[in-house]
Parts: sequence; structure tokens; C-alpha cells
Amino acid sequence: MLTDRAIRQAAAPSVLSDRNGLRLKIRATSSGSISRRWSVRLTTASGVRQEIGMGSFPEVSLAEARTRAAEVRERARNGADPLAERRAARAKADVSAADAIMTFRKAAEAYVAQHEGQWSNRKHAAQWRKALIDYAAGLGPLAI
Repeated sequence: MLTDRAIRQAAAPSVLSDRNGLRLKIRATSSGSISRRWSVRLTTASGVRQEIGMGSFPEVSLAEARTRAAEVRERARNGADPLAERRAARAKADVSAADAIMTFRKAAEAYVAQHEGQWSNRKHAAQWRKALIDYAAGLGPLAI
């Protein structure tokens, strides 16, 4: 069983194992610093073997790594695929981040919506929209 002292004294490269598949991989980085990363190895209900990262030491303590590993193992035991869940959550976060980016199309639509009340008639607003669609369509998805 791992201790905090053993973790801090371990030299790179090495892999320290705790109970129930929790591991700490220690390696030297190209900049000369030491990297210590937690992971847990488990087998999903479908029989697929996975290794899932839990964070780096000391940001994630030994006690917290054990807790996270137990939660991941419990989800896997209940039929979930923890790695697929993590990937889906990251993809969803990427999509929401992409929605937050201001594109040319969003800016153009906001401009027309903001100024159409100042134009003399609806036709003028329609002309602006059509001009933006016809002449600036290639700029639409670009970030501003």
C-alpha cells in the first residue's frame, strides 16, 4: 500500500501500485522536472480493459486518488463505461465552448438585429441580410 512519503521519495522512471488498480506513473519530462500522474486500471462490464487518468500528484492527493478510483470502479461495475462518459463530457464541453465563440455570422446577425429599427423600411434590413449572405458567406464560420 502506498504512502505519501513513498510517493515523494520515488525516483523516475517508475510505476507505483496501490490497491485495486490505482497506479502512480513517475517519469522525467523533457524539461527535467518530474511528472507524477495517477491512473486506475479496470475492466468494464463489456470486458474491455481501460486505464483512466485521475490527475497529477500533488494536485490530487493519495486519499483523493483512492476516492476517485473507487468511484470509477463502481460506475464500471454498474455497467457504465467511464472512459466513454469522460469523452462524451469533453465533446459536449467543446461544443458549448464553440457556441460561445463569436463568429462573423453571429456578429453580422447581431448587427442587423441591432440596427434594423433605425433603417427606413424592412426592405433595407432584407437587403443587408441578403448582402451578407451573398457576399460574405465564406466568412460566416470564421471567429472574430
